[in-house]
Amino acid sequence: MTSINDRIIDIINHFRLNKNSFSSKIGLKNNVTIGNIVGGRLNKPSYDIIKKILLSFDSINAEWLITGKGEMLKNESKEKQPIPSDRNEYCDLCKEKEKVIAAQQESINLLKEQIRFLTLNKKDKQA
Repeated sequence: MTSINDRIIDIINHFRLNKNSFSSKIGLKNNVTIGNIVGGRLNKPSYDIIKKILLSFDSINAEWLITGKGEMLKNESKEKQPIPSDRNEYCDLCKEKEKVIAAQQESINLLKEQIRFLTLNKKDKQA
């Protein structure tokens, strides 16, 4: 099992941060404390550091951070969008998504038209 210090390093790496950006994200004024944690000079982070991490990274599983049990990230997507129980319900969801995509494509086409019109007007005014 990994140490809590190793799990903090995992979080930093997962979010593609460095000691400075991670320290800033959790509300620390400098990277000394995090540097000591990841460098092994500090045996374990304080309660305040753990609390700051969990408040700053909503997707981090608290049990994993503290004990190492479970997955690093919470699985919120399953809680928010249950998988449809039957095929018809699934097909209805697909049809709704297709409608949304079609409406978005129509908006994109209108915006492209507006851009083309504005570009032509700008060229006319410059000429």
